[in-house]
Amino acid sequence: TTRKSVLFLQLVLLVAASLPPASKQMEVSLKKWLADNQLLYTTPDAEDTAMDAGVVAASKAQVHVGVDPAGGTIADALAGVPDGGGGGEPKSYVLSLKPGQVFREKVVVGKGKPFVTLKSDPANPAVIVWNDTAATLGKDGEPLGHVRSATLTVEADNFVASGVVIKNDAPSGVEGGKTVALRVAGTKASFFKCTIEAGGQGAAQTQRAPKYEGLDGTTNPAFLGFSFHNCTIEVGAGGGADDKVYLGRAWDDSSFVVFSNTMMAN
Repeated sequence: TTRKSVLFLQLVLLVAASLPPASKQMEVSLKKWLADNQLLYTTPDAEDTAMDAGVVAASKAQVHVGVDPAGGTIADALAGVPDGGGGGEPKSYVLSLKPGQVFREKVVVGKGKPFVTLKSDPANPAVIVWNDTAATLGKDGEPLGHVRSATLTVEADNFVASGVVIKNDAPSGVEGGKTVALRVAGTKASFFKCTIEAGGQGAAQTQRAPKYEGLDGTTNPAFLGFSFHNCTIEVGAGGGADDKVYLGRAWDDSSFVVFSNTMMAN
């Protein structure tokens, strides 16, 4: 039997909680079905056919690259990642950003570079920061708009960030100052123990469905799907005493957002 996603299981649990009183037999059957599925997800199987074949293959062939701002940029390291994985079996490229260092640059993980990981130390994270706003003029002389103002843009699939700070430090409150720290246009993106921060509205923007674990940011509009697990969502250091946290609004009918084990400020 093909395994359904954890998100689907959560939906089933929500539906089950809203069901009207049913017969004892139906209730017992439903509880057994839920228990069996919960057990399924807590006992990983190496032969699980539901796993993405590309992810499994790439995880077996990793290329590690150290990145230090004293010797080069993240963009330089990404330039060394071959488009399409270089042919043959897919490989994952792990760029280890030197802990505690600040990388002041805009970073784009192009569509042809899947299975890229940006990794640092959560206890002393590397910081990727830039300061474009929607009103900043691009090379074409036109305003960037909020989409192109992102500090980190991820167009590739199967991207992972772990233990890094992704920041847009443009000041808030200025005209045309809508900012984006992170934009995700690929699928299956994950962020573990990261901080995503922007001075203005829109810390993170996606056009696909990423997963987040252990991050904090400001406003997070959702275009497709979000799963926030073990996260902290709070007003940044530059916020005023009266500023509050608001849940990200869903854009489009297909948007879906799940918050689990997440701490939200007022």
